[in-house]
Amino acid sequence: MNTRPVPVPGRGPDRGPAQWRPAGGRHAAWRLRQWLAALFALATLLTFGVVGAALLLLRVPQLEAEHRALVVREAAAFAERQQAFLVSIERRVDLLASALALTDQTTPLLDAAVADGVTLQAVYRLDPQGRVQAVGVPAARREARGDLLGHDLSRLPVVVAPITGTAAIWSDRYVSPLSGEVTVALRRALPAGGALLAEVPLPALLRMAHAVDPVSRAVGAGAAVWLIDRRGEVLVDSADDDAAHRLNLHRSPLLAGLPPDGTVVQRDVTISGRAIHAAVASAPALGWRFVARVPAGLAHPRVRATVGLVLGAFAAALAVGLMLAPWLARNLSAAVTRLVEHAQRLIEGDASQAWPRGRVQEFNTLADALAVSTDTLRRRELERAGIFDTAPVAMAVVDLAPGAGVIIDVNEAWCRLFGHAARDVRGRSGSELALWQDPGVRDVALAQAWGDSTVDTEAWLRRADGSVVLCRVTGRRLSLDGRDYMVWANEDITETRRIERALRDLNVRLEDRVAERTHALAQANDELRGTLEHLRATRNELLRAERLAALGRLVAGVAHELNTPLGNGLMAVSTLRDEAEQFRAGLAQGLRRSALEGLLASVDQATAIAGRNLQRAGELVTGFKQVAADQTSEQRRSFALDELVREIVLTLQPSFRRTAHEIVVDVAPGVQLDSYPGALGQAVTNLVTNALVHAFEGRTGQVRIIGRAVDGDQASIVVADDGVGIPADQLCRIFEPFVTSRMGRGGTGLGLNIAHNAVVEILRGRLDVDSTPGQGSRFTIRIPRVVPSAADPRT
Repeated sequence: MNTRPVPVPGRGPDRGPAQWRPAGGRHAAWRLRQWLAALFALATLLTFGVVGAALLLLRVPQLEAEHRALVVREAAAFAERQQAFLVSIERRVDLLASALALTDQTTPLLDAAVADGVTLQAVYRLDPQGRVQAVGVPAARREARGDLLGHDLSRLPVVVAPITGTAAIWSDRYVSPLSGEVTVALRRALPAGGALLAEVPLPALLRMAHAVDPVSRAVGAGAAVWLIDRRGEVLVDSADDDAAHRLNLHRSPLLAGLPPDGTVVQRDVTISGRAIHAAVASAPALGWRFVARVPAGLAHPRVRATVGLVLGAFAAALAVGLMLAPWLARNLSAAVTRLVEHAQRLIEGDASQAWPRGRVQEFNTLADALAVSTDTLRRRELERAGIFDTAPVAMAVVDLAPGAGVIIDVNEAWCRLFGHAARDVRGRSGSELALWQDPGVRDVALAQAWGDSTVDTEAWLRRADGSVVLCRVTGRRLSLDGRDYMVWANEDITETRRIERALRDLNVRLEDRVAERTHALAQANDELRGTLEHLRATRNELLRAERLAALGRLVAGVAHELNTPLGNGLMAVSTLRDEAEQFRAGLAQGLRRSALEGLLASVDQATAIAGRNLQRAGELVTGFKQVAADQTSEQRRSFALDELVREIVLTLQPSFRRTAHEIVVDVAPGVQLDSYPGALGQAVTNLVTNALVHAFEGRTGQVRIIGRAVDGDQASIVVADDGVGIPADQLCRIFEPFVTSRMGRGGTGLGLNIAHNAVVEILRGRLDVDSTPGQGSRFTIRIPRVVPSAADPRT
């Protein structure tokens, strides 16, 4: 078989191997090496990004928690140190007050208490009106002592504030009369009257704040402490001396709702646009607040350092990834590049080499799979080529490119149909071959072939020898790789159309013949219809004759059965009449007792005989009348099966007495039926009569009637004989009308048909027959004990 591959788009028998080109789309495609490098770099960035983000999400909250805990300890430590410092100042002033009470050397004692002015800047002794009586100042400021003596300080809040006994009271922000600088002052009442007013310079308080620098260093750079007075003024700022006295936090959330017992409270607040972690400690005795604070978020150096470390690691990972990604991508893409180059060689027709293999197992698996796929595709291509060439329908593939319209390939059936060789038509157009007798048909077909639609038309096509053939042309457009192709299928229907024309002519002639035959059939149908009506009338007459015959047999039976009792009665009456004549003759000789008694005895005997026989005759008449009434009427009533069968047998006894045959009745008592006794009696009578007529030819036998109740609501009546049986060829037609073995000898063939119709149509039952030639027949009637109301023959 020719295994030439079927040409596909991009490759043809006259065009050489197909040219491979990368698939493109709306977006520029990446090279594999670039794609892998980007993936490796992206994977590195994502890894470090995720790890860095997770580290920041874990570490930054830890740092924030550490900062909150440390500022709480810082605030508590600062408050404790500041409280101790202020208490030391109070004790120092208390000692000074005690010394003044023991000596009159006030000024020297005050100067000694001030010393170098580091802890105390000045100490004033005030009279009860608040005027300066004496003042102690550092040596560097003693020239200003004279200006201070007699100075009235009664307007200062710390001087006019009420005080109890010799207790001490601290001021808020305080402007020193000596230096004019902002400071704080301590006032203590003297027992002898007046008071001591000691100025504490702010640098002394700042030294206490800077004394906790190790703790500040523990929490990180930027840790600071505020000392805030009762009015919310910042007295001391360890981070910015110039910021003190410019900041009032009285309404700040930092100081709102602080507990009165001095418990340290930690809060995250924003002050002056900067977020901080702060802790507030209180000095209840002074009413001051001690606040330790550190910047929050990225403003804190430790947080910034952590974020910078993560960003640095991310940048380093980016640099390393960008350096390693091209190398890794080049190594991984090399195997794929070898596979692509081998695929290109296969497309160009070079199948001499095996698929390349390397050190990567997955690429080797891919190479094996590609090898299997290549072999499978090559095998399938050969199979498709074989199918194309061996197709019984002439097929051609045409390139529809503008200016082309050339034939790509044709199969062997096409070559046989048109007489061309395949090599002569490939690469040539239908116009060059003058293939279409009417090119307009081709143009219309091409215009109709769009989308999934299929062109189906007829056209005269020219063969290589110049002859033309009428073809059924079926075509469908195929789009592959941006080019349109047309697949044509051509079927020679020249002979078919010739036969169709001949058939049309024949049909015209047949129509005339059919009309003639129709007229003849109509006449025959009329004749058959008359014959059928005649047969129906004959059948009805036969049915009536059969019924009359049955009635005749019934009358003959009645006459025969009544003959004996009526004859016996007549004989008894005749004997009684003779006895009466003899008694009347004896009266002439005289009435004798013996004669009278003899007459009476004869009368008794005659009347007894006559009575019994007349009673028997009456019973016979009653039974015959019931049977006759049932068989001549279609009335439904309740009756006992045994009584009905007994009455039927009574009417049949004369027929049996004329033969040597025997009838045996075996009907179970108590089987009550609500049905049509006439139809049942007719069926049983016909079955028994059929046995007497047909079963015992040349032999004697017995007919048995068996009646039983079966399945609760059914009754079964069996009429069986031990006669000759029914031939097998008649058994399947035994209930059809006019089927009889005595046709022409008194048989009508309607007895079993009447019985079958009565059982099936009136009694709504079933009549079955079972017969073995030489052993007898068995007819079984099976009917419902209560016939359905729908079986009423009058309805």
